[in-house]
Amino acid sequence: MVKFTSKSFLKKIFFSSNGQMSAPFELLVAVIIMSFVMIVGSQMLGSANREVCINGIDKEMSNFKNMLEDTATRQSSNRFIFDNPNDCYDEKNAIIRIEKISDNPKRCSAICATANNTCFIMLFAITKAGIGKEKCLNLSQYTSFITEGCDSSSDDLAGYRVIDPTTKINVGSYILRNMAKAGETYPKICTYYSVSGK
Repeated sequence: MVKFTSKSFLKKIFFSSNGQMSAPFELLVAVIIMSFVMIVGSQMLGSANREVCINGIDKEMSNFKNMLEDTATRQSSNRFIFDNPNDCYDEKNAIIRIEKISDNPKRCSAICATANNTCFIMLFAITKAGIGKEKCLNLSQYTSFITEGCDSSSDDLAGYRVIDPTTKINVGSYILRNMAKAGETYPKICTYYSVSGK
């Protein structure tokens, strides 16, 4: 026959009830910690993905810039693809265009590090996501982006149409041509965009 003293019996009840009372509290603490870790982790992942996206966009903008500057300077024809890296942004909500800044030396100085009153930039912005990027274009202030007088009859332009890049730049295939004639000092850029996209 097992004997229980009142002291050992009370001790058993005390520890038993204490264990039952602390279990929900420990579970609550674990849930709070796990929620905090998940929130911080998702924020860090989102920040990393955003940084990767911005770097990819910067690369695409640099490619467009180089092709455009080469076309303007050397009067060459350049064909390239402007891409949405890993489909990291919603094209419907994005603003991508070439912008001429006039009579604003402060802004030109901030973006292009020159004291010119007028400059060209390539703008990328997604206002909802708080993403914005401006890239200086090394072009004469008298450069023009034309839509009239662009030759579209050559075979290599089949499937392309002339667009105005100061209005919108879409993802897809591009051909840039400088249509300035001999004796004309400043570039006249025709921008051809593939109707079929990429």
